[in-house]
Amino acid sequence: MKSFLLRVLTLTLFVVSFSSCKEEADSKKSYDSLFRIVPVTESKINFKNEVAESHDFNFLNYYYIYNGGGVAVADINNDGLDDVYLTANQQANRLYLNEGDMKFKDITSEMGLSGDKGWTTGVSAIDINTDGWIDFYVCKSGMGNEELRSNKLYINQNGNGFIEKAAEYGLDDSAYSTQSYFLDYDNDGDLDVFMHVSRRDTSRDGHSLLYENKLPLTSNQNWLNVSFEGTTSNRDAFGAHIEIYVDNDSWLREVDGGSSYRSQHQTTAHFGLGDAERADSLVIRWPGGGVQRVYDVDANQTITIVEEIEFPAGINNQTDLIDTEWTLSPNPSKGNVTLSVLSGANIDANIELISLEGQVVFSEQLFLNKGPNERSLFFNNFAKGFYLLKIETGRQVASKKLILF
Repeated sequence: MKSFLLRVLTLTLFVVSFSSCKEEADSKKSYDSLFRIVPVTESKINFKNEVAESHDFNFLNYYYIYNGGGVAVADINNDGLDDVYLTANQQANRLYLNEGDMKFKDITSEMGLSGDKGWTTGVSAIDINTDGWIDFYVCKSGMGNEELRSNKLYINQNGNGFIEKAAEYGLDDSAYSTQSYFLDYDNDGDLDVFMHVSRRDTSRDGHSLLYENKLPLTSNQNWLNVSFEGTTSNRDAFGAHIEIYVDNDSWLREVDGGSSYRSQHQTTAHFGLGDAERADSLVIRWPGGGVQRVYDVDANQTITIVEEIEFPAGINNQTDLIDTEWTLSPNPSKGNVTLSVLSGANIDANIELISLEGQVVFSEQLFLNKGPNERSLFFNNFAKGFYLLKIETGRQVASKKLILF
């Protein structure tokens, strides 16, 4: 028995020692990847959602205790950088301003958000009044004080702060909500709210709620809804960024699936344009690496943009650069590929071959003559698999999948 225990102990120590050495070796490796961990000493985002149980408050009598809060990522001051709003259950929610280069500043107090109390279950970043500035809707739950359980709506004051107006908008609900789903369900240009309610021991019996936005839109509340259909990227276009430019103003949105527990967003990007009656340009950055631009888009409509295929009817795309019908042949290929490009101008271009890990494995400069162009590319020495071939002219980027076998 002692001999058996000794062997088990020796084996355990060996495994622990081996694992420690492996972790130490792995930590010293340098990876060229799409993501990296940003330490709090660099980002300055020092936030932790801690839940403290007690004799009277624990999982046995409140089994939603560990559902968590939520996070909203949006550009609150229209500077082209995504800011971060983090929510907590028993601590204060925090708003962090993106100062660039992955560095953030806690601006919760100066933006008028430090008084938010109660058990937060979710947060949505939306433009509820279609004025061109991101607002926050915060869902509340928890036992006890009904006032602390009332949802909060923080209206953006042109990037200078927030004012709580849930009661004024009729959204100060206290029905133990988990998260809210904003969508323009009646296609009238403003955002309506579908609210998910969890608890079933209330007078509402846990029924979810649908609020229709009845606020009349005025001449300074123009809007634009943009839907996406991915082709070379994922079909729902999750991860796509869209920027809208009007004169000297710009707005940024990202297509994502949700931001809190039991949450889902519509994949249509909703933009409040204020008093602008049209957008000068839209820039769509697809998750596959391609960039599309459309110009002169009228406000107060819903449009759909299909990746690399065509632009919506009535919208002019840029035609002096790469034609959207550029080809790679053969594809799939054993390595010898012919790149055919129809160019609208004499222009310098750069081509890159990018692996699934995000590494640029091939790069070459070339000159495109106005009209048809052909270039032979040799990828015989690269591993079999899927790649992205990107061609960039400085003003336009286009990409296609390439399969090597």
